[in-house]
Order: sequence, then C-alpha cells, then structure tokens
Amino acid sequence: MQKDFIKINHVKLYNLLVKIFVKYGSSIKIAKKVSHYLTQADLSGQNSHGAARAPLYLQKINDKKLFPNSKLNIFNENRNIVQIDGNWGFGQVVADEAIKIAIKKAAKYNISCVTIKNSNHLGRLSDFTNKAAKKGYVCIGFLNLHGTSFIVAPFGGKDRKLPSNPISISTPGPEKNKIFELDMSSCTVAEGKLKISYLINKKTTKGYIQDYDGQLTTDTKKFYHEPKGSILPLGGVSGFKGFGLAFAIDIISGALSQAGCSGKKNSQHGNATTFICLKTSAFSKLRDFRENVKILTKHVKNSRKKTGFKEILIPGDKENIERKKNFKNGVKIDVATYSKLINLLKN
Repeated sequence: MQKDFIKINHVKLYNLLVKIFVKYGSSIKIAKKVSHYLTQADLSGQNSHGAARAPLYLQKINDKKLFPNSKLNIFNENRNIVQIDGNWGFGQVVADEAIKIAIKKAAKYNISCVTIKNSNHLGRLSDFTNKAAKKGYVCIGFLNLHGTSFIVAPFGGKDRKLPSNPISISTPGPEKNKIFELDMSSCTVAEGKLKISYLINKKTTKGYIQDYDGQLTTDTKKFYHEPKGSILPLGGVSGFKGFGLAFAIDIISGALSQAGCSGKKNSQHGNATTFICLKTSAFSKLRDFRENVKILTKHVKNSRKKTGFKEILIPGDKENIERKKNFKNGVKIDVATYSKLINLLKN
C-alpha cells in the first residue's frame, strides 16, 4: 500500500458518505443514491469521480449552488424526447432519472433523446449509459460543464478554453450480463486525476499538461497556481482530433440542452448532458448483436502483444478488473481526501 493512499472497504466508504451528505441536509434517499454512484466510481478505479468529489459538493451546498433535495422539472416532452431542468440538485439524482426516462421511451419508440440542464456534477457518465446497456440498449452520453470550467487548451493554443467534455458509449456485450463500456474525456487526463496528484505532491505524466507559456510540464502546480497552465486535447501530435471531438461534444450537450456552450457568460458550474438511447432489438436480434460484438472482441484480442503487455484490453475491461479487485480488497483513497471526509463528519 502506498503511503499517499489508504485502502477502505467500499461499504464503509459508502456509509461514511451517506452520513456526511445527511449531515449537510440531504434526505437519506438522496444521500444513498449519490453515495452509491461515488462509491461505484472508486470501485471502478476512477477516483477522480469518486469520494474525492464529496468535499466539492459540500462546499457547493454551503455556497447555495447545490440544493440537495431539489426536484427536477420536465420542460419539454414529446414521444421521443424529454428535456430536464435539474434545478441545481445533485447531478447523480438528475441523471439517474434522465436515463430511466430515456430507456422507457426507447422501449416504446425505439429511439429516445433526453437532455439535462441546471444540474451539478453527475460523476461517471458511463454509470448511466451502462444502465441502458444492461437492459439491452445502445446508449451514448455527451457532457459539457454548462458553459464553464475552462481547463483544456484548443489544439495549437496556450489558453484554457474548454472543459474535459467526456463522451460515453455503452452497448450490450458479447454475452448475456456483459456490456461494452467506453467512458473517456476528450482531453489527455481528467482534471480530478490531476487534483489527486496535486494533493499528494506528485508529478503527472509528460504530455498531459502545458504551462501558461505552452511548454509541456509534469508539475501539477503549474496547472493549479497562477499563471495557470492547461490540459492538452487528446491525441498528442494529432490533438486536433481530440479538440474536434471536444467541440462537437460541447455543441451536442450544451446547445441541445439549452444550458449553453463553453464561453457563455454568467453561467453556473454544472453538467449539461445529452443521452441518446437506441433499442437494439429494433435494428437487430439481440442474440445476433451480441454475436457480432463477440466476433469483434475475439478478433481484436487475438493480436500479438507488444513487450510489456500481457493482454489486449478493450474499453471496460480495466474497470471490470478494478471492480473485482477493489470489491475484495477495498478501494484506494488518497489520504488527503479521506482526512477531509473524516473532518467533515466530525466538525
């Protein structure tokens, strides 16, 4: 076990988070839902979207920017679409309801689209698209930061102009009870991962960030201290591809939801989201769909391995490996975050 991290049983972590959120005004039902999704992120090895986010949520509650028990409103609905105003509640609660609606409409009409605005951080985007895939649907999620949170430079630029703008694609997998899950940001690294490195005074990987003058750096202080540097778009020398993807995601999530795209003035930090859900069986027998995914998976995994690689991992494999390991051995939490959580509960 590394000195900068501790291991904690996921149930213990979940119970700790529930107690903290209830202390800060959440109903027990909502506290359990939010804590469930944060714990699932840590179980999946995505600490950037797990318990480390809790102190930020609590600060937002104190600042009256997150209303833990707010009710969402549907302001536009027809046969295939729904638009949701989250009234600045927990993003996990809003997204959980949104994906349920998306699945229900796709079940009846084969395809659905649900957008969200005025919602706080929702955690791992794939936790919601996965819900659809487990029921036999193809689901795509797009997310921006509600017009705010500029941390990524455009390709060829030095300045912070875009958020991390993730995309998630989940589908039925090669066998029953298995799914394909892709969850990725359109930049080189999630900001939450940088924050953890910063908190434990560690350098980041070369090629992830640049300093204020546009020079590559591994020093996370160059990202968080003035004058602030920026995260690079995904793709390295082909970063124009990651930048193009980020731009498209910003439009599909921000403009379509009416939350606004990056650069919108006087916007509150949050997550604007668009889910598109497809009923797989409307296009192909689910058995045949799974067989095609199975053929593809086997074809790709049969590649010769480069030095240092024991196995070809497809999207979702790493998360599954982490879940099994962390479920058994406990999740890894950085000491700074854990200390904060304990202090928040005590004080």
